[in-house]
Amino acid sequence: MLRRFFLCLALLLPLCGSVSAEAPAGWKLIFSDEFKAPGLNTNKWNRINYASGAGADWHKKQSRDKALVTFSKEDGDGYVSLWGKKGRFSNCEQPKPAKDTYACGGIFTEKTFAFQYGYVEVRARMDGCNGAWPAIWLLPTGKSGLRGWPTGGEIDMLEHLSHETRIYQTLHMPGDNGTGHRNAPGGTDTQDKEGWHVYGMEWGPGYIKLLFDGQVTGDFKKENFPSWPFDAKDNEFYLLLDQQLGGAWVGHNFEDKILASKGAGLHVDYVRVYGHPEGTFTRKEKK
Repeated sequence: MLRRFFLCLALLLPLCGSVSAEAPAGWKLIFSDEFKAPGLNTNKWNRINYASGAGADWHKKQSRDKALVTFSKEDGDGYVSLWGKKGRFSNCEQPKPAKDTYACGGIFTEKTFAFQYGYVEVRARMDGCNGAWPAIWLLPTGKSGLRGWPTGGEIDMLEHLSHETRIYQTLHMPGDNGTGHRNAPGGTDTQDKEGWHVYGMEWGPGYIKLLFDGQVTGDFKKENFPSWPFDAKDNEFYLLLDQQLGGAWVGHNFEDKILASKGAGLHVDYVRVYGHPEGTFTRKEKK
């Protein structure tokens, strides 16, 4: 199997491949998808809701078009691809009718699954392209999240910009006086940014660790952040996996030839979430 091959290779050559880090002892699997099915499991994932508006940069080019979320196999192992492309699509900026535009795909557990405290592991690779901004991240569903960003916090397990070698991993939260915005940067540099890697996050009471191929790249403790929101009561988080095109951070210089031909993808082999013994989670199956 592809996954087993890459894991063995990574153990022999830890700087060249992806390394799967095990969840802490006693933490139980509460959500997973190995993406073996030929289509999206709608009991686990939902697509973007156009009616929620298009204000944020990451949101504007998001589309519900099924052509932007595809399933493939490599050496018999399934994975999902979230595409950024140029073509005849609708998106959050232009919900209808479809027109020749830029659009990108994403899948989310906002309506199906959320948790507080746990270990998340996502194995993924991505295509470099000017203006591409793939992300693996988490946002809150609780009352603090409803009061607006960044009140409830944000956890970024992966963000990548265009052709950079930097892998960004970041926490976002209110400023130290409870207003404004503060970020806590982690991440690392890699020359193999388009290879398969494992992005991880360990979250327990009073701390969050971010990982890349099993190595800690950010170690954050509540005691160092006066407005730490991640331990707030009923502040469960949901998962977002998405490709995005453009925005103030990554810029709006798109490579038309790439996007108009094959597109730029965020490819995800699996997602696994293990619950912390003191944590909570909510799982809802669609009717």
